[in-house]
Amino acid sequence: MSYENPQRQVISTAPAFQNLQQNISSAVNTAAAGAIDLAKRTSDDLKEKQKQLEDLFTKAQADASVWGGSLKTAETNSSIPVDLSLWSAQGKKELLIQKMRITPGSSPEAIADAQQKIENINAIPDKATQLFAWVKGYIDTTRDGLKNKTLSSLSMTNDPAMKALAAAASNNTNAVKYSTKLDANNNPILVINGHEFKYDDLKRADLQGGLVKLIPDVNSNLESTKKKAPNVFNVITTKNKDGKSVSETDGTVTNTFLTGEPYLKITSVTKTGGKVTEESGIRVVKVNKEAIAMDPTFIASTNAIANGLLADPADAYSANNDKMKEFPDADIKPLKLWSECKTQQEKDNWRIDFISNWKKFTLASIKDEQPIKNEAGNYVTETRLAPKADKGGGNGGGKPTEGSISRGQFNTNISSSETTPVYFPSSTRLSGRLQYDDATQTWGYYTNQSAGTGTENWMLDPAFGTSKSKKALAKKIYPGLFTNLP
Repeated sequence: MSYENPQRQVISTAPAFQNLQQNISSAVNTAAAGAIDLAKRTSDDLKEKQKQLEDLFTKAQADASVWGGSLKTAETNSSIPVDLSLWSAQGKKELLIQKMRITPGSSPEAIADAQQKIENINAIPDKATQLFAWVKGYIDTTRDGLKNKTLSSLSMTNDPAMKALAAAASNNTNAVKYSTKLDANNNPILVINGHEFKYDDLKRADLQGGLVKLIPDVNSNLESTKKKAPNVFNVITTKNKDGKSVSETDGTVTNTFLTGEPYLKITSVTKTGGKVTEESGIRVVKVNKEAIAMDPTFIASTNAIANGLLADPADAYSANNDKMKEFPDADIKPLKLWSECKTQQEKDNWRIDFISNWKKFTLASIKDEQPIKNEAGNYVTETRLAPKADKGGGNGGGKPTEGSISRGQFNTNISSSETTPVYFPSSTRLSGRLQYDDATQTWGYYTNQSAGTGTENWMLDPAFGTSKSKKALAKKIYPGLFTNLP
C-alpha cells in the first residue's frame, strides 16, 4: 500500500476567486460603460430630435408668417371690402399643424396628406385674389348692364346671384353685406347678402364665358356687316387723326339697289282755316330688298358677321332672343338654349337658324325707301300747294309757284360748277339734275334718262355767262317762279 501525502489533495480557491472577481468587475465596468454610453447617445439623440423639432417649428412659424402676409396683401388689394382676419388665424394654425406632421418617423400616407393640406392652405391668398377679382368684374358688368339695359336673359337663370350682384352694383353700402369663409378644402367663399360665391363655381363659370352675360353690341355688328358689302351699302372712307383709314356707312344702299321713280314723301303740312293748303316733304325712292338678299357680297358679309357671333353661342343666343326680336318685321326665329342641343345635328341646325336670322335682321334694318341727294350731297326737299279735292292732283295745272322749290336749293344748283349745266322744265330726265317735270308738275331728281326734243330751250348752259345771267334767264323762263330770287 502506497502512502499519499494528504497535503497534495488540498486545492487553493484563492486564484479562481480572484479571477471571478476580476471577471465580474470587468463585466460590471463594461456594462456600466455601455450604459453610460447608451445614456449619452440617447441624450444626444433626444437633443437632436428636439433641435429638429425646434427647427421645424421655427420654420413652420416663419412659413405661417409669410402666408399671413400674403393673405393680408390679398385683403388690402381687394376692391371689395373684406375682412380676412379669421382666415389668418385659422390658416396659420392649420399650417403649423400640418408642417409638424411631416417628420422622418411619419408614415408616407400621413406625409402626403399633410403636404396636400399645406398646398391647399398656401393657395388660399391667390385663390382669394382671383375670387374677389371675378366678383368685382361681375359687379361692374351688372352695373353697366342694368344702366344700359343690356343684361342678357341668360344671366337671369341664376336669380339669387344676380340679386346679390345688383345690390352690390347699387353702391349703397346699407343694401349690401359682405362676409367670407373657407370650405372643407380651404377654398375661399365670398358671401354677399347671404348668397355664396364659391371659388370652384366661379372658376367653372369663367371657363364658360362668365357668370354675367351681356347682349353683344348688335348695332356695331350690323354696321360691320354693311361695311363688308360696299357694293350694296354706301361706305365712306376717311382718315382719322392718326392718318389711318376709317370706314363708315349710314346704312343707305347704292343706286344699284334703288328701283322706280322718285316721289315726294310728305313730312309736314300747313293748314289754313282748318284745311291743308301746303305740303312739305322729301324726295325718296324705293329700295329693292329682294335684289339685296340675293347679292353674293351681301350673303358673304352676313355669313362672316354671324359666324363671328357664333364663336360664343351665348353671344349669338343673347343677340337673337334679346335684341333682334325688336324688329318684328324680320320674323326672327327664337333659339333654344345651346345647352339643350344634345346632338351635332341639333347644333348645326341651331347655327343655320342664327345665320338665317342675321340675314333677315340685316334686311329689316334697311328702310323700304331712301331719300335721294343732289350733286351737292344734300337731301332733296320740296314744298308745294296741296292738291285741290275737286280737281285731284297738281295745283290746278298752272305753273309752280315760288314755294315749289326752296330758294336755297335753287341757289345751290344755279351756282354749281361752270361745267355742270342745270336743267329746268324739260321732257328729258337727266340723272342727278334738278328738273321740273311738265307732266307731273313737280321738281325732282331722276335716275333714268330718256331722249327728248326741244330741251335746248331750257338748258342753262355755261355759255350763257355768269351766275347772275343764269338767274336772269331763269326769271325770264318762269317770271312767276323766280321773281323774288336775290
